[in-house]
Amino acid sequence: MANLQVQIQEIVLSLPDADSVVAERFVERANEGLLTRDENKQSHFCVYFLPYDPEKKSIFIVHHKKSNLWLSPGGHIDRGEDLLSALNREIQEELGVNKAFLELPRPFLISITPINNTPQPCREHLDLWFLFRTNGKNFQVDLQEFYDTKWVTLEQAAILIKDAANLKALSAVKQYNQISDSMMYTHIKIGVGVLIYKNGKILFGKRLKGAGSGSWGLPGGHLEVGETLGGCARREIAEETGLELHDLEFRSVVNDPRPDGHYMHFVFEAKSWSGEPQVLEPDKCEAWEWFSLDNLPENPFYGHKKILESIKKNISIAD
Repeated sequence: MANLQVQIQEIVLSLPDADSVVAERFVERANEGLLTRDENKQSHFCVYFLPYDPEKKSIFIVHHKKSNLWLSPGGHIDRGEDLLSALNREIQEELGVNKAFLELPRPFLISITPINNTPQPCREHLDLWFLFRTNGKNFQVDLQEFYDTKWVTLEQAAILIKDAANLKALSAVKQYNQISDSMMYTHIKIGVGVLIYKNGKILFGKRLKGAGSGSWGLPGGHLEVGETLGGCARREIAEETGLELHDLEFRSVVNDPRPDGHYMHFVFEAKSWSGEPQVLEPDKCEAWEWFSLDNLPENPFYGHKKILESIKKNISIAD
């Protein structure tokens, strides 16, 4: 488990655009030690995560009972936790999603929230904000702490949310959304595909709409702004199939300029995984089936033909 103090110090250094006053206080407070609520009830660090559906451009917010405010989910870091374990625990407790992250993503925001609730000893929250890319289909929300939960557009969220730190987080996501949109048709698109083997066969999905409708393609999808390649692979596979990927191994990178766009595909092999494939996006995929490389479906997705050629030839770079 990583050292929480070191993680916080390294994160501040990795966020050159962070508010300088906030960044200085984060470093100062990290150097003081006793970083969790269990150790210091007056000043401690928290993790918040903003569930974001990049396709629908909507976010998931909760109406918190204790504060009576619409907020992003999240909470305190417990004694002995690092950021990854705290983030995964909060997501599991509040949304019922197990091991949402296998590696720590970079936060998109750090903020400080003054607490003025006199009966309580707490006076300061130092908050780290993470983007949780998801369509929410595997959520099992625990309503014990919430009056209500809902998916809303960014514009609707701006009306419902009153908390200053949450509004900062919302503004940051809006900027991310604008960057993502501006890149969509003017830059090379990054795709991540995953080879999932079972008894010598590879998992393929029958596409339902859009490019290649009716053909069979590998599971995977587009890399989002700020996302790691491994994080993209795990997110896409969880959203599409419900499978949980454990160990990933890089197989190839494929340069694929096509009439409908220029793609760069990063292909991974799932060395270990758990679960059974399910059709979790029935508007996009009709079925999942297993095929061997020697007996591929008759109509493979044209966008993945170059990937399959690179795998057959066992080459790591296909230009």
